This record gives sequence, C-alpha cells and structure tokens, in this order.
Amino acid sequence: MQTLKTIFAILLTVAICETKAVGQAPHLGKEMIWGLSVDGARMSIAVSNTVIASGSSFIVGVTVESTSTNDILLGESSPDVDFKVLLIDASRRIFQLTRNTFVLNRFLVTHLRPGETRQWTIGVRVDRYYEPPGFRATEKVIPSGKYMLKATRRLASNGKPFDLESNLIKMEIK
Repeated sequence: MQTLKTIFAILLTVAICETKAVGQAPHLGKEMIWGLSVDGARMSIAVSNTVIASGSSFIVGVTVESTSTNDILLGESSPDVDFKVLLIDASRRIFQLTRNTFVLNRFLVTHLRPGETRQWTIGVRVDRYYEPPGFRATEKVIPSGKYMLKATRRLASNGKPFDLESNLIKMEIK
C-alpha cells in the first residue's frame, strides 16, 4: 500500500509540474479582479493575451484566496481537472476547455488556511473542447468569435461543498 501511495505522489508531482511548466502565470504583477466571494473564498483568473488564434493554446492563471476564518478544503490532483475553464459565446453556448473531474482523480486533500492565497497555471487549447459528460475531448475547433472566459472549482468549508466562480474575461478567437 505504501508503494502505491508513493507512486501516486510521484505521478501527482509530475502532473502538476508539467502543467506549471507550460508558461509564466499571466496574473503575476497584475491587480486582481475577483469573482464573487462564496463561503469565505474568492477566485481570480487572468490571461496574458485576450486575442487567441483559432486552433491554438493559451495559459490561464488562477488565484484562489481564503477570506474565511475557517479552513477551506481543496481536492488536489492536477489543475486541468481541478478547475473547469469555460468559454461562453453570446448565445450562451458553453465550450468546456478542461475535462471534468473524476472523483478517483483526487489524490490529495489540502487546506487553504484563513488569509492564505494559492496560484495555479492551466494550459488550455481552442482546437478541441469537452462535451458532456466531459471526460473525452472532441476534435472540434472552437469557432472564431467573441467569448467570455471563466473558471469554476468545487471546494468545501465546514463539511459543506460549494462551487466557486472566477471573474469573467472578454476573449476573442480569430
């Protein structure tokens, strides 16, 4: 059993490092624009470029901050499954850029302490998206146009799960 835990820890570390190696967090050095605070937590996203070439990829910087007096629980595996990154067009059609979290993916439960802030980077692509149930990507390119980008994540506080949403960012795919 200990060997299995060690293997999972190594795989988790590699997955996190691989995701973070995609590029510099776009939100570093910028003023944060926050989504709504829910149960003492808030989320901010940023991108380095809001105009993206069709079929390309970009990086989303995510910051989650605890404004609570209680610990907030986070299930950690890899940012590209821990967060849902979504593009929403004018007709409210949603293009999910990250796959859905599968409960067994969550290798580690960590705490976000009162006043603590954590940051992640997530590499996403616009040459594919995830349709329900969200575990396998289509090979369809997201159409050119104007979108709103947002991220969501499930957290828990005092044994009660809740969904946290980021700020919205205007994006364009050309």
